[in-house]
This record gives sequence, C-alpha cells and structure tokens, in this order.
Amino acid sequence: AGLTANPQKCHLVLHEAKYLGYQVGRGLIRPQETKVEAVRTAPRPETKTQVRAFLGLAGYYRCFIPNFSSLAAPLTDLTRKGQPEKIQWTPAAEETFQRIKTALTSEPVLRAPDFSCPFLLQTDASDTGLGAALYQVQEGEEHPILYISRKLIPGERNYATVEKEALAIKWAVLELRYYLLDRKFTLVTDHAPLQWMAHAKNTNTRVTRRFLALQDFHFEVRHRAGAANANTRGLSQIWAAFAGLSGVTPHPPPISTLLSHIIHRARTTLGGVTSIPRIHQRCPGNGRATPARPHHRLIGLSCSSSSSVLISRKDTASMENDLQRTEH
Repeated sequence: AGLTANPQKCHLVLHEAKYLGYQVGRGLIRPQETKVEAVRTAPRPETKTQVRAFLGLAGYYRCFIPNFSSLAAPLTDLTRKGQPEKIQWTPAAEETFQRIKTALTSEPVLRAPDFSCPFLLQTDASDTGLGAALYQVQEGEEHPILYISRKLIPGERNYATVEKEALAIKWAVLELRYYLLDRKFTLVTDHAPLQWMAHAKNTNTRVTRRFLALQDFHFEVRHRAGAANANTRGLSQIWAAFAGLSGVTPHPPPISTLLSHIIHRARTTLGGVTSIPRIHQRCPGNGRATPARPHHRLIGLSCSSSSSVLISRKDTASMENDLQRTEH
C-alpha cells in the first residue's frame, strides 16, 4: 500500500545497468570499470591494514577469479594475528599482488545462469586450498557462471589426497546448493573419489561421510585424468582460465543408484527394522538415568526416494561389499 515510483529515479527498458559494483546485462556479468581501475592503480601495501583493504576490494570480485583463496594466500598470511603491523613485502607477495591485478583487469566475464540448462561443476583440491567452477553450456559453448574457493585449515591440510578431493566435492556442492538442488548436474573431477564408494572396502570413514552428505543431490560423475585436466587442476593449484570439458568419460553409477541398492540390501537384511528402543542405564556419580551407549554403533542412511533406515553393525556382515562398516 502506498508504493510509489519517482520517474526521475527510474531506469526502464535497459539492455545494461550498473548494479552493486557490477555491469549487468545481455546475459553477462562484469566487474564495474571504475572498481577494476581502483584495483589496477592500487599502491603496494605497507601495513596489515592496507593489505586487508586491498584484499577486501579484490575479494568482492572473487567470483570472477578461479581459485582466489589459494592465489591470495601469500597476502592473507601477512595479516595473521601476531604478524607486525608493518609488513615485510616478499617476492611471493609481490607476485600475488600483480596476479590479482591482472586477473581483474583482463576483462573477466561471467554468464547469468539459465535454469532451463544443466549445470557442470568442476572441483579440485591442493595442499593449500579448494576450488570449484560452475559452468553451463549456452549457445553450444561452455561458459563460467562463477568461481568459488577457500583455504584449507591446518587440520585439513593433513588429509590424504583422496580425502581432500572428497572434501572439495562436498564443500562445492553444498556451497552451490541453491543452483544444484532438485536438478541433475554433472560433476567433473580429476580424482573422482566418489567412484571408490562403489567398492566400499577400499575407502575410509572420512570419504564415506562426504559421500553420504551428498545423497540429496542428483548428479553424474565424470572423471578425467589430471594430466589431461588442465582446467580443473588450475582451480586450486595455479591461476589459469578453465578450458573445455571435451574428452571426459562417463562414470558409473550415480549416487542415487548406489544408495538405493545399499538401502534395499539393508531392509532385506534387517527385515524392515527402522528403529531400536532406547536403553537406559545408571550413570555412576549422580545416579541419574541416561541413555546407554549402544553396544553396536548405528549407521543412518537415507535416500531422496526412500525413508531412513538404521543399520546395526552386527548385521552388516553380509553387506560388506555394499558399505564399509564404519563409525561416524
């Protein structure tokens, strides 16, 4: 009620418009030229505050830069707690400073997403960070929708390679869930850790948890060797533009198929059991009744087309080829 519009403040029937620092129009998204110029002419930082200011300006356009987090790592390291306010500028910091400028001044362009077309998601992991790129085939060619990245925390850097790759897949899918949920998409990776889940005895608990976290999504995994996968390797290891996806080979079977098979075997084995009664025991010290720790750990599985089922560890012997006996 009472909504009004001032014609002098309205812009109607525009092919392009400047909006929140972006140049938007004709199905394309670009950084606003004045902001790019501010990055290009930014002086070399001399203090932690100036480094943070530069990273804040450049980071606003991180969706245009593949693997921004790993690329900017030498600069973010200068802002750590305990570092002096007067920074020591290193050759690595200078190289990063210039590469970020180059990345934003080379006219990066993203496409607006078309939700009538399928998405392609590329992921990769390195020793320092995770990276992903969302693509779509529009007008017969693949175009980037956006890039995302983040640094690995110290504990994650100790993961095995397959665990880092699985983490990259889970993180990217959940981060982009607003694009990917309830629609089929293609996942392209150079390591394909989810492929190992078809042979559960060859994987580990951490990869299994990453795999189960994606059961609400419907996608096909396509694998391409790292040597031939320069575009995805660049996500988390080098600064580079992505190439096409030609030459990828189809990957068997999708998550939904595997989970449905596992859940079917579980129900057959357990005879339809879906819950276990709570058991209480006296807790020494305060005498209060508390839920007892189950003698056998339970594994919860669910699938978008099936209800949840609980599997007791002692009943999984006959299912060993379907799912490794593991604790969450």
